[in-house]
Amino acid sequence: MNSTFYIAPPGLKNDLGKGYKTNERVYSQEDVFSKRQSLNRQFDNFEHENRGFLEVFLNRNSLNFEKQSNFLNYAFKRAETYRMIKTEEFKETEHLQDKLKNGNFKENSEHIESVDSKKPESNLKKKDLCNKISSTITRLGAVICAFYVNRPKLAFTVGLCIQISLVFTTAGLYIFDYDIFPYDFTQVPLNLEMDSTKLRADAFNFVVEDGRINLQPVTAISQGERNIKAAPLELVYRCKDLKKNVITAKNLKSITELEKELFLNPMYQRVCHLMNLNNSMVCSPPMSLIHLFDGTYRSIDPVFYDPDFKNITSVLNLAKNISELRPLLAFSFDKNSVLENNRIFSTHLRSLLFAGLPLHGYRHAEDRKNEQLLSLKKYIVEGFGKLLADRYKSGVGELNVFYMNLELFFNAVEKQVIWDLLLAGGSLVFIFCFIWFQTGSLWITGWAIFSIITNFFGANLIYRIILDFRYIGIFHVLSVFIILGIGADDVFVFYNTWKLMENEKFNCLQKHLTETFRIASGAMFVTSLTTAVAFFASATSPLLGVSSFGVFSGILVMVNFCSVCIFFPSVVVNYHYYWKDFHLCSKSNNQSVINGAIESSTKDAPQDDMTKMFKNVVKWFETSYSVNFVLHNKLRWVVLLVFFAMSVIFLVFALKIGPDEEMVQVWPKGTNWYDMRQIKLKSFTEMGGGMDVIRIYIVWGLKNQNRKDCHFTDFKCKGKTVFDEDFDMNKNGCQAAILNFCRRLKNLSSHEAEKLAIRRDVATGELEVSCFIDEMNKYFQSEQIVSRKTNFKRINYSIPLSKHDVISLMETLPNIYNTSILSDDYHHYFEVALGYWLSNGGYPKTNFDYYKYASYMGGSLDTTSPSKNSTLSLVQGGRYGNKLRYVAVVVNTTISGSTLRYKQGNELYENWENYIVTETKDMPVTCKNAFQCTPEWNNWHWLKVQQELMSSARKGIVIGLCLAFPVLILATFNWIIGVIATAVIGLITLGVVGLIPLVGWQLGVLESINLTLVVGLSVDYVVHLADGYVRSLHFKRDHRVRFMLGHVGMSVIAGAATTIGASSFMLGSQIKFFLQFGIFMFCTISFAIIYALVLFCVIVGVIGPEGSNGSLKNILCCFKKKTHDKNQPNEDIVLVNKI
Repeated sequence: MNSTFYIAPPGLKNDLGKGYKTNERVYSQEDVFSKRQSLNRQFDNFEHENRGFLEVFLNRNSLNFEKQSNFLNYAFKRAETYRMIKTEEFKETEHLQDKLKNGNFKENSEHIESVDSKKPESNLKKKDLCNKISSTITRLGAVICAFYVNRPKLAFTVGLCIQISLVFTTAGLYIFDYDIFPYDFTQVPLNLEMDSTKLRADAFNFVVEDGRINLQPVTAISQGERNIKAAPLELVYRCKDLKKNVITAKNLKSITELEKELFLNPMYQRVCHLMNLNNSMVCSPPMSLIHLFDGTYRSIDPVFYDPDFKNITSVLNLAKNISELRPLLAFSFDKNSVLENNRIFSTHLRSLLFAGLPLHGYRHAEDRKNEQLLSLKKYIVEGFGKLLADRYKSGVGELNVFYMNLELFFNAVEKQVIWDLLLAGGSLVFIFCFIWFQTGSLWITGWAIFSIITNFFGANLIYRIILDFRYIGIFHVLSVFIILGIGADDVFVFYNTWKLMENEKFNCLQKHLTETFRIASGAMFVTSLTTAVAFFASATSPLLGVSSFGVFSGILVMVNFCSVCIFFPSVVVNYHYYWKDFHLCSKSNNQSVINGAIESSTKDAPQDDMTKMFKNVVKWFETSYSVNFVLHNKLRWVVLLVFFAMSVIFLVFALKIGPDEEMVQVWPKGTNWYDMRQIKLKSFTEMGGGMDVIRIYIVWGLKNQNRKDCHFTDFKCKGKTVFDEDFDMNKNGCQAAILNFCRRLKNLSSHEAEKLAIRRDVATGELEVSCFIDEMNKYFQSEQIVSRKTNFKRINYSIPLSKHDVISLMETLPNIYNTSILSDDYHHYFEVALGYWLSNGGYPKTNFDYYKYASYMGGSLDTTSPSKNSTLSLVQGGRYGNKLRYVAVVVNTTISGSTLRYKQGNELYENWENYIVTETKDMPVTCKNAFQCTPEWNNWHWLKVQQELMSSARKGIVIGLCLAFPVLILATFNWIIGVIATAVIGLITLGVVGLIPLVGWQLGVLESINLTLVVGLSVDYVVHLADGYVRSLHFKRDHRVRFMLGHVGMSVIAGAATTIGASSFMLGSQIKFFLQFGIFMFCTISFAIIYALVLFCVIVGVIGPEGSNGSLKNILCCFKKKTHDKNQPNEDIVLVNKI
């Protein structure tokens, strides 16, 4: 082997004047620089043809002669170790090297300034400390690798036991009933738990479960079995030929047959809504147009009996002129239908079936409600699930059938999530085959897949026990696909580094493993840390579904990194010991150790086809791809221009991105649930009583729900009810204030009603406002109440009711009200009148108002005058003198949940907020603290969630980039590479964001969640390449780029292939979020690998740092430079080793 050492301090002339005179010759700056340039050119030519070399650079601005001396001592020892033979060029400058090494110059040297040796000593001490720490870490790594090599079976057993213990620990906790897998795939907790819209709705929804609430007539008395409508099943019929009319005799007969089949289904008969017919309880018929022909309304007119559908036009035209039947027609026909004297046409027809509560064995609808709903769901799913699914596929006659029922919907979602999760099995098979293809070893592949799987258990133990997260949901399923790709990526990094180290011809396996571990673990740590940090950035989201997914994914990434560092090296070592013909080094006659120098004579191991292919790919990256594309003098500028143009285009589209006006869609096209939703959105106008109508509740007596005692991941926690203690309907002015509020609300102008989107009744044209006190006032004004105390004199009452009025009212029912026990401190007379109205004077089952308004109010026990009168329970909920705690006025809007648009919804919410504030500001103190909410479907809160998702998407990207930037700088220890890498990651993110509107999407819920993850998914490949660039010992950027691509390119390609392959299986999902996430991952990873291998490589090939430029060591040295003499010469030492 030939070697060349050359020392070239370019600032030598400044220190030595015109030159430095030795006994042999004078070395001027020109001489030294000229020689240095010559040797550098020789080295460049040599490097272009050979890969074996060593190039070490020290910063010339921070090294004095004494430091150069220390470095030379180190260099000479390395030269001795590698048995270097000095060439003539080195001998020629040997005396100069000695002078520099000894740190002193002869007295006859001209213009030599003294060197302060005290400060350098201080700096050297600091450097020695750093060297000691570094050497300690190195020795520790060597000890660990020695353990893997010297005790391979024990090391493998220890690593395997750690992996298996994760599974056994999880299994043990599960067996002992610890909730180790708190999964719930039926709901996605996208809630802003502390937002007022959520807390208001919770306050109303959960107040009935508060132990203090007693006056709740709907729960106070027994209800007839199944007389409360529940779980509606909505059916829509459409011709298979979309242009044809659905209102034909043949089609109506097909509809009749299907609805008869559904109605007579044994399961439905057990849960159907019951009605009283001739003193017997029977299932109520469907709300269907068919009943205009089957004789149901024959009492109105004989024409309504036409079982053969011969007079369709006559029947329907007569029905539209009867106010009682007009709502049925409005519900059944779509909004584009034609209903004229000589023409009936509609493309859709709608029907509705109801189940009923309470079920048999339950006292009322609120009795063990969750238990009832589970039983109801079971009957509906068993009775209608398969039947309707088959009808959706086959249709009935010439009609397509679509259906909607929440029990069937959530059951379908829950089942489909399980099926889609099985797609992870396909991803696992793909990963297994790809790793096997890459490594050519079943041993390595099998244990790699095993460790990836068991890492889920380890991550879950940290997530569930240490961090105490109590939720695993649909989003967590995505982590399966993510970690399969990332886990395989780490395996490739380690194994490919191992393969590359074979070229170094180490004299023993321990050195081979140590060097592999040092390089691979560093690269994996950087990528794992940046990816985990990007995922952890989404943990700042207030939405549990997003934050918990980010935390779990971040933990999973780091657990996988630890597993690859601890377990996988033992797998590789055992493979080489026992599964591959690998020759271990040993001392022999062919090896010798002279003066501490060890010469390797290990022969190359036989190369199989996979190894040859691997080396061919590496060679292609280092030569053809690097030289002919990335470093090509003309092509690289074309590449930069193309990416610049792409970035401008993506930026333009990214600026156009806006919120998705449609609500979140769970199912994709081609499913009943998607088709039904689109039909309802485009073809029907929701009726006031429809289940999808948004209803505004104006509530008095409650404050925001208290969730302080709820666990931070318990999205099902109901919190505690907080009452408005000032609310009292008995105080002066409160009754009149609420009554006047209702009257003004009911008599709004058309413009004001449109601004608040209040619905009008189809039959009467009146605004649909359910006001308890207005109906109560009408009741007392219209009813002729007999007073036995006044000799049957008829008396009328009206709001506001005084104490005298109520006492007179109580005296009309002496068998219920004992006025003799009334005390002076009793004042809840309004509640007595309220109970009288709701119970219709003691007969609540015959009062329509009881069923309509009872659920809009509630009260608690007033202990001033208790009584145990059994008859009283019908009026006062089991207690005498109850205190009214809350009431609500309910308004039907023209907006349905499925048609609510983001912008429209926010405007409507603000209009209602302003209206309530304006209306209540002048009310008495006892009833001015009202609020408005949408407790049925919490629509206002969903608007806030959408706003938060968009904000989270922006914050997730910014936080991810801001966190990735310092991590990249610290990991690569080079600020230039850190800036370039962060910029490229930013451009990848810009491309993904710009792609959303480019393909016609908007920033909806799914897109917003995906964008919070884009940084985490796109950093890997850029970081791998950045780490490879800074690990190169080359000086010139061209050589560093070739080194980077040769050492990292294969791992990057393999990692991207596995992630894309794993995510591609998600394209077969039926759940839209999984499908869209698969498309998102596919696009993100594709962008990431293209930008990394093309744009990043081209940029560093143009402006990448050379030598130690951009190194953080330079910045640190700038601070130390203040301790140096201002005239300290600039020095540069280049140690060149040609092998």
